[in-house]
Amino acid sequence: MNDDAAIGIGTMIIFIAMILVAGIAASVMMQTMDGLQSQAMSTGSETMNDVSSGLKISHVSASTDSDSIVAMCFLVSPIAASQDIDLSSAILQISDGDSSNVLSYNGSVFCAGIDGDLFSSVNLSNLSSAEFGLIVLSDSDGSCSSESPAINDQDRVAIMVNTNKTFNGGIQKRSSIVLTLSPAQGIAASIRLSTPSVFVDRVLQLYP
Repeated sequence: MNDDAAIGIGTMIIFIAMILVAGIAASVMMQTMDGLQSQAMSTGSETMNDVSSGLKISHVSASTDSDSIVAMCFLVSPIAASQDIDLSSAILQISDGDSSNVLSYNGSVFCAGIDGDLFSSVNLSNLSSAEFGLIVLSDSDGSCSSESPAINDQDRVAIMVNTNKTFNGGIQKRSSIVLTLSPAQGIAASIRLSTPSVFVDRVLQLYP
């Protein structure tokens, strides 16, 4: 009987140990599943924002002298149902076929509305070759300011570039221009256009 009792106790110890091991394994699996679920939800949310948010360029105009384009203006707005987009973290890439330049936002070159025409509303001489300025054209909720230029549904702004500095003398005639405005999150706006062979007017409509 003593031997039988000793065998029973040993079996019980092994059984309890198996239950403890199974419980620990189940706990680890539960924690792993919770972590994977949280990561999947976060990834899904980021993916939805990337797909549903973005920018579009509707018009492009240029200011010229007799020989080159010295300034450009791009009318920008969010795509339909887009999340808020902060333009202070956006990057503008512009190429004329010979060189490609990357520009970032300069908050000191900002105008809350049009004062005269677009090219005289801000002082473009304050922009360096690697900067763009901003003019607010439509902002019903007041979300777009110089410190935090966030745009949302129905907002429209003008991106201003001193191409005379960016391209060291301006953009020449018969040039192929590629513009890409990339927000920190969302779909980038990208267009391709060509400059005319003759600059007849001081202000040109390049796109559409």
